Amino acid sequence: MNTQVAAQTLLSRERQEARQFSISSRQHIKKALLKRYDTLTEAAEKAGLSYARLMATIAGRESNFTAIEALQSELGLTNEQVLEFWPLVRRWPRKERQVS
Repeated sequence: MNTQVAAQTLLSRERQEARQFSISSRQHIKKALLKRYDTLTEAAEKAGLSYARLMATIAGRESNFTAIEALQSELGLTNEQVLEFWPLVRRWPRKERQVS
């Protein structure tokens, strides 16, 4: 029984370290999501995105604002990191459009 408790404690500690993983480039986002959620499919589901949209945003093929906002909130990215990782985004955070 003690080995099971020790294994759970170790797993819990590893997950805490994964959540504190330093993200210094867009390529680290995938690694951070894998450490936090174990699979990218689960990460996409938790973020409310399709797998294809998540992967395209991480790869830089898309600069989808909804996906970027989801990644920012899931991983705690700063506004400066968003602008650095997705250079096609000119301003962040976005200003909401008002309909008149």
